[in-house]
Amino acid sequence: MMTTLWLVLLSTVSLGGMVASVLLWRGSARVLQDLQQRVQALSEQGAASRLRLDRLEVEMRAVLERTRQVAPPPATAPLGADLAPRLAAAGASTDELMRACGMTADEAELVRRLHGRGGE
Repeated sequence: MMTTLWLVLLSTVSLGGMVASVLLWRGSARVLQDLQQRVQALSEQGAASRLRLDRLEVEMRAVLERTRQVAPPPATAPLGADLAPRLAAAGASTDELMRACGMTADEAELVRRLHGRGGE
């Protein structure tokens, strides 16, 4: 009788362990499935963000190109703007400043007046 009782008890514990294992496995499967769905959603969001970023980059390049067409970058002075005050101080004319430094007439005149002999 005692052996039968032990067998029944052992069977019950084993059956309970198997039921717990099945429930745990099902729970793990649900968690795994939920995680897979989240990873998929994040992957899709990342791909959509990358597409938006690529589109914005194309648009920004187009805007930059249009800006350059409307207002080209200023030309740099062939000999540099640092030379203009020294030339003006040495007595260079407005025309000479324009040719030597790549300045507009107004810029050359201003430099000549500010730095020329006697502040003419």
